[in-house]
Amino acid sequence: MTMGAGTFNVGSTYQRSTYDRVEGRNLRNGEIRFLVPDTPAPGDQVSAEVSIDLTTDIFVWFMSFGLTDRIDVSTAVPLIRVAMDASMTPTLVRRADGSIPPGQGVPLPVESRTGSASGVGDIVLRTKYNFLKRPGGGASAVFDVRLPTGESDNLLGTAAPGGKLLFVASTTLGRVAPHVNAGYTIVGKSANPGIETDDEYGYVAGLEVVATRRVTLALDFIARTITNVGRLRLGAPPAGPQNGPDGVPIN
Repeated sequence: MTMGAGTFNVGSTYQRSTYDRVEGRNLRNGEIRFLVPDTPAPGDQVSAEVSIDLTTDIFVWFMSFGLTDRIDVSTAVPLIRVAMDASMTPTLVRRADGSIPPGQGVPLPVESRTGSASGVGDIVLRTKYNFLKRPGGGASAVFDVRLPTGESDNLLGTAAPGGKLLFVASTTLGRVAPHVNAGYTIVGKSANPGIETDDEYGYVAGLEVVATRRVTLALDFIARTITNVGRLRLGAPPAGPQNGPDGVPIN
């Protein structure tokens, strides 16, 4: 539903996120390992265990205005704080001269970094057109433009513009109001060569339930499919002298 001509709305949301796993692997306990060849000397090999503790705090201001009874315009401005603690535990598992027995290793100094960044993220501009009105519901088309305003080097943005076309439908069945959303996002090329971006599909199905005169409960199932994105792929475990110091094959 649109707000109505001349209606102004302002609000905010807050979300805290932690990142614990990637591709099913724990980010925090050294479960992800990399083999680094020719380090520290040609022919040597190092097993590096990576541990990352990453959190984000996102505070979003949003403002909407009803141009007409069927058209709303709005914007969302995210204020983001990113905090990361990362460490790498390297072990020398092979020397070029073969002086390290299979399954053993030489511990190397642990390297760690801690940092945080705060600032404005990628700002979103939105237009909504309500093309079908029904008692208690209807259908609308929404178009979003995402501006690459966040600093991508500090994980505050993607450095890529984007546009999303979204169709929204809802109705009211007594005290229950179901709704569905479906949309497609076109993402431009990122100005940061270290960030991969691509188009995506998005889907939402949910409902609101009027529990009391002052309380409404909401439930949403949210899914998205990114058409092409970089993945962390684990190779076959090496054998012999490429085992870690604990005798466990290195991924």
